[in-house]
Amino acid sequence: MCVHNQSFRRHIRYFSPLSNTQENNEEVFEKLRDKIFDLAKACPSWNQEIPVRWIHLEKTLFELANQKPIVTKADVIKLGLENLEPIQTEDEINLFLKYHHETGDFVFFEDISKYVVLSPQWLSNAFKCIITSDELQQNFDILSWEKNDWDEIRKTGKLSIRFIDYILEKNELSKFKMHIINIMKKYDIMVQTPSVSGEENYYVPCMVETIAIDDIDLLFDNKSKTSCLCFVFDFLPRTIFNHVLAACTRRFKVTTKNSKPVFFKGLCLFDLDDSGCEKLLLIMFQNVIQVQVWKWNFPIEGERNKRKIENSYSEIRKLLCTYIERSQASRCKSNTPYKTQLKCNITLYSCLRGMKDHDQLKRMEEYYCEEHEQSHDAKQVYFDWYEKDPEVSLVII
Repeated sequence: MCVHNQSFRRHIRYFSPLSNTQENNEEVFEKLRDKIFDLAKACPSWNQEIPVRWIHLEKTLFELANQKPIVTKADVIKLGLENLEPIQTEDEINLFLKYHHETGDFVFFEDISKYVVLSPQWLSNAFKCIITSDELQQNFDILSWEKNDWDEIRKTGKLSIRFIDYILEKNELSKFKMHIINIMKKYDIMVQTPSVSGEENYYVPCMVETIAIDDIDLLFDNKSKTSCLCFVFDFLPRTIFNHVLAACTRRFKVTTKNSKPVFFKGLCLFDLDDSGCEKLLLIMFQNVIQVQVWKWNFPIEGERNKRKIENSYSEIRKLLCTYIERSQASRCKSNTPYKTQLKCNITLYSCLRGMKDHDQLKRMEEYYCEEHEQSHDAKQVYFDWYEKDPEVSLVII
């Protein structure tokens, strides 16, 4: 398999070439065994001592998983007490379940601890009921309202509660509805958005429509824009972007246009406050997360050609950095290197030329933009996202 020009090549850390045309592969196998042991020793659970009584309960639950893929935590506590070597306390049961969650045997979260998923495959099948709903639609008789909801999912990724109820009921999973939803939210497969009406709105990012990313700029007119903040990764797993997207969706309201959410695959627009005069654009393109603020805050009629920057969006930048670091710690379990760069405010989101390190711009008055082949005000580009001297007033004509 040729991976030289593929983005996923950065996932590959070690090659071990094997051939079925050669009889003497023992030396290669020995190197492969040594490498596997080295990798295993790096795992957190390697050589970790666990109580013998855990092994007895583990065996019981593995056997039970064939008949009951999901059980209540109360069931596990009861089985622990009936164990060959009883587990007496709930605290130890929690430690046992967290250990097996980390090793991938079970799925258990302390903050949603009513159920324990003994079979991760069962959970995967439950997820597929929603995220592969097109396939399921072929098997069901569709009523008019259901067809409208199917169409809504395809276009916007939005899930109504009645649609979730419908899907789970068809698959005999209604009893576990809230647990499935909560786990999907945990894994950022589904995001819940605030609603003025109080109605629960859910979105599945992987199911939303795709739009040419530069077309997003055409949805709103007469706006001023900050410079473009860029988080540049060596390799950007979609898991990181989805976590940042989900975190922003929980914190900010998704912008609507003609009563439809501005929420597409790989990009979303948020209202930073109730006025709607400041919007946060979040885009994933190749190995870069791009962020920009759009503004409609012209204080005096006739000054639409001026862009007054009264303060930076450094707090937004810091918040996004926190989301990225949290994602790496909790989702990817690794440190994916990235650096922060900036582009001018009139950039095309599909163009990654013209990005400059923020510390370079801080020392410059002007810089040459490779994208537009002209000079830009370096201070303005920098101060949109980093703190500035409060005595400095920046006005661009």
